[in-house]
Amino acid sequence: MHTSDLAMMLLSFSCGAGITTWLHAYVYSRDIERNAQAAVQAVRRTAGDRYWASLDLYRIQHDLGLVP
Repeated sequence: MHTSDLAMMLLSFSCGAGITTWLHAYVYSRDIERNAQAAVQAVRRTAGDRYWASLDLYRIQHDLGLVP
């Protein structure tokens, strides 16, 4: 192998490492965004569940005559 071949191989390795690092950072940022959106949806779903549970409790109390 000549010196120029070794230099070209080292250059390709460094470019590949840079591209891989950039790709990992991009995928990581997408994962963070996806997790944040999932957390917001979970909070909304929990709030909705609490609302429906309180509505069911109100209906039961109303049916039993406990609520004026």
